[in-house]
Amino acid sequence: MEIVRFERVGRDFGPGSVPLQEIDLTVQAGQIVVIMGPSGSGKTTLLRLIAGLDSPTSGRIWIGGEASASVPAWRRGVAMVFQQPVLMPHLTARQQMLASWRSTRSKTEPGVALDSVVELLEVASLLDRRPGELSGGERQRIAVGRALVRAARLTLLDEPFSSLDLLLRRRLEQRLRVWLRSRGLAAVLVAHELSELHFHADQLVLMRDGRVEQHGTLRELRQTPCAPFVDAWCTALCARFEPDDAVPKT
Repeated sequence: MEIVRFERVGRDFGPGSVPLQEIDLTVQAGQIVVIMGPSGSGKTTLLRLIAGLDSPTSGRIWIGGEASASVPAWRRGVAMVFQQPVLMPHLTARQQMLASWRSTRSKTEPGVALDSVVELLEVASLLDRRPGELSGGERQRIAVGRALVRAARLTLLDEPFSSLDLLLRRRLEQRLRVWLRSRGLAAVLVAHELSELHFHADQLVLMRDGRVEQHGTLRELRQTPCAPFVDAWCTALCARFEPDDAVPKT
C-alpha cells in the first residue's frame, strides 16, 4: 500500500538557494527508506514536504491516495523528529512521550507502548527529568521516543542519533530497524553519515543539488549506478558494513 508519492515535485526558495527539482518518489507501507547525500542537497526539505510543514511550488504530492493539498498535517498519520530536538520545557521525559501517545487516541495500553520505546532507546533513567536536565544526546533520544510512541504509519527522522557516540548510535540503529520491522511501520530517515540503516533499507534515495540522483535497493544502486557519484556512495557503504561480495557489483 502506498503512503506517499511525489510526482515531479519542485520547491523553489528563491535566488541563491538550491531548489528541489523534479522529484519522483514513492514510499510504501512498512518500508524503511533512507535519504542520503551531501549537506544542502534537499534531504530535510523532502521530509518537511511529506509532513505538511512546507508545500511544493510545482508537481503534486499524494498522501494515502489523496492530494496533499486536501490532507492537513495533523491528518497525515506522520510523526517527525527534527535534527534539533524540540521538547516542552515544563514536562518530564515520561510526560513528553505520554502526551504524544494520547494525541493518537490509540486503544493500546500506554504502558505497553511506552515500555517498548524506553527499552529500545535506553532512557529508563531519564523518565523523570525535564529537558533542562538532559544532555543534547539525551534530549534527542526523548524526541525520538515521543515520535515512536505514536506508532504512526510513517515516521520521519532527520539525523535522529547524530548527537550520540558511535557505539550507542550503532546499537540504537540496529534496535530501531528491528522495532519498526516487527510492527510493520514505515520510516523515512535522513542520516548524514553512512550507517547500518543505509545498508538494510528497503529503499535508498541518493540526492545531490536538489535532485534525486537515483533511488532503489542497495543491490540495484550497487549493480547499476547511474553516475560515478552513486557508485562512490554505494562502494563506501558496502566496504564499511559488509564484505564486497555481500552485495555484488556487476
